[in-house]
Amino acid sequence: MNLTLQDMRDVLKGQHRTDEAIFWFGYFWNSGPDSDLYRIMCQTIYDPHFYEIRKQAGSDKSLTPASDPAIVYAHVLLRERWEKVFGPLREYPLRPIPFGTLKENDVVIHGPGRPFVCIPADWPCRVYLDGGVLKVPCAEDKTGRAFHPLKMDLVGNVRGFRR
Repeated sequence: MNLTLQDMRDVLKGQHRTDEAIFWFGYFWNSGPDSDLYRIMCQTIYDPHFYEIRKQAGSDKSLTPASDPAIVYAHVLLRERWEKVFGPLREYPLRPIPFGTLKENDVVIHGPGRPFVCIPADWPCRVYLDGGVLKVPCAEDKTGRAFHPLKMDLVGNVRGFRR
């Protein structure tokens, strides 16, 4: 049985920020580009570039996707459904990305070597095709119009990113 984006939206029917919650669930639990969760994460309309840092009520603490109550609650619902159908979730290691396998709308994680200091380590980035070149959004540009081109390292992988 394959899981679909609509299946996950059905589980979260009536919840706020469903695509955002589904994106982060896929980010935390996907097993790579051939998995249902990775495919679903890429299909959402959510872009982590525009994640708003929210403050906890009555506190100076910032909420992250892992501590935001709306996202955490949605993840409880999604996890219950996932484990009922597929069994326990497992964490998977991130791997280098062969440059030739990357395509528009993929999600990559800024990692080793961090070629772009504006993007935090371990932050997911959606890949865009801009002028025939695969790029990720510049984290300092809130307009969504500035991009960094992705480059190949010496062994043929995407430099500074994993998935």
